Amino acid sequence: MSKKAALIETAMSPDRPAPVTEVELAALKRDRAILEGLATQAKALAKNLDDREADLITRIEAGAEIVGVIQPTVKIASRKNVSWVTSYGALCARVGLDAKAEISAVKDAAPCSFYRELQIP
Repeated sequence: MSKKAALIETAMSPDRPAPVTEVELAALKRDRAILEGLATQAKALAKNLDDREADLITRIEAGAEIVGVIQPTVKIASRKNVSWVTSYGALCARVGLDAKAEISAVKDAAPCSFYRELQIP
């Protein structure tokens, strides 16, 4: 039996896992590098997009003429970070407080941040 046939037979054995080949490892390493490059490109694109949106918002708010059919609007939006409230509610329930009332009170008192958002129809 040839060495290759023995390797295939060993790999096909139900009680032994398939061998890890150099080709598989190289492909994995290559794909990791590709993914890293794509992530870097995505971050750069997101930053570029944010910068361009901020520039357009500033110009629109300053009264720049909007040329074309599309009429964008700048909206003031708000955001509350209340993701931690669920844990707080669980703690209130363990202590014996009315969790629903406590969560409602905390959500109402949570700080709110405002930001400008460009809406393009």
